Amino acid sequence: MAPRLPVTALLDGRPGHESQVRGLLACLPEPGDVQFMTLPLDPLPGERQLAVWALAVRHLSAKPPIGLLQELLGADYDIIARHGPRLIIAAGSRAGLYSYCLARILWASTVQAMTHGLLKTAFTLNVVPAHDHPTPGPQVVVVSTAPNPYLPSIAAEAARTFATSEGLDPRATWWSLLVGGPPAGAGAAAVDDALVVAEVLELCRRATEASAELLISTSRRTPPALTDALMQEVASQSVVRFFQDFRKDDRRTAGALLGLGRQVFLTPDSISMVSEALWAGRGVTLLPLLRSPQGTPLLPPGKHARFLTPLLDAGDIRWVTPSWAPPLSRTDPAYRHPDFLAIQTALRRLVTDLS
Repeated sequence: MAPRLPVTALLDGRPGHESQVRGLLACLPEPGDVQFMTLPLDPLPGERQLAVWALAVRHLSAKPPIGLLQELLGADYDIIARHGPRLIIAAGSRAGLYSYCLARILWASTVQAMTHGLLKTAFTLNVVPAHDHPTPGPQVVVVSTAPNPYLPSIAAEAARTFATSEGLDPRATWWSLLVGGPPAGAGAAAVDDALVVAEVLELCRRATEASAELLISTSRRTPPALTDALMQEVASQSVVRFFQDFRKDDRRTAGALLGLGRQVFLTPDSISMVSEALWAGRGVTLLPLLRSPQGTPLLPPGKHARFLTPLLDAGDIRWVTPSWAPPLSRTDPAYRHPDFLAIQTALRRLVTDLS
């Protein structure tokens, strides 16, 4: 049997980026000899210089100095070099920076995950120049849209474990609400806590009408005042069977809530969470944190608006409105989102080229 392809997966300490890395690993057509390396959370001396080199790498085909990477990564560099990865997987700008420079030095290819694209679109393919590689054939860097591991089968396994620990009936009809916080720069004061609470109470009423039960989780981004208001007004509702105050319980329950919730309600501040819910095949509804003076739901500006607007226009996700109807959901464990199939096809070609 041929040895498995050596793969290095770089983690930058951000849960959303980690889920994307693991999602790309799940898309590999066959298991690799995977090595996980975690970058320090704090910026390292010399990172700015490495970023300058990365621009040169991309635009001038220059190579970053090995000494700089050795200095930044310390013993981790030697561990990665001994592993001899043919493929480096990363997510986020920081890990992507390291993966690209490592790839040029170690003759590897990189696969970088990004959440700034649009689901169901083509991939951007960047080619590491073949003349700069000791083996023939194009070495491809696949930059995908928003891969993550919450496919139905994986979410279902997380849900089973969670349901057992919480004493929940997995056969019941569950709706899941994951509450985030305002985008960077907006400030907690921009959130109308009373309005959000009123909308969640309305969601409780609708769940009761649908004979569903609610699972609710806050996050580290949720303003404390909003968490307190939800605790006071919502957590005691009979239809709410689970309420996670992230300040006291920081377990990663997102995968389990996606696995249990046939319908998933999200605040629009996390591109990763929206894409993860769509990949899990769930019906996705947005619960606004911010509204215009006229009461219109507002999207966070910039990348969030660019990502979410086409999905809203296409009907893949919906706002909670008085006329809201649940979006369609796919809970078949064998279901694969179109993005998963496209990424898997691209990786199959890459793995074949590298092997």
